[in-house]
Amino acid sequence: MQGNSRISGRSKERYISYRCGQKDRGIKCNNKEVRREYIEAFVLSELQNKLFNDDIIPVLTEKLNAHLAANDKVRDDEIQHLKA
Repeated sequence: MQGNSRISGRSKERYISYRCGQKDRGIKCNNKEVRREYIEAFVLSELQNKLFNDDIIPVLTEKLNAHLAANDKVRDDEIQHLKA
């Protein structure tokens, strides 16, 4: 997918959409362009449903803590290596 921007209509509003990147390469694609507003609204609603709900917060917190602990271990190993 790639962005496509153009000015259209009598009001000369900027129309921004996403379309299949293969169209520019001359490959036939039957997918229609989708307005940016629709895609952004969909992505934000999915983020709200999947990430920002109360049921998933403990799982995300646990994964974040595990990631931070792994990074601390790597840093400790680097510090020991530099001291040596």
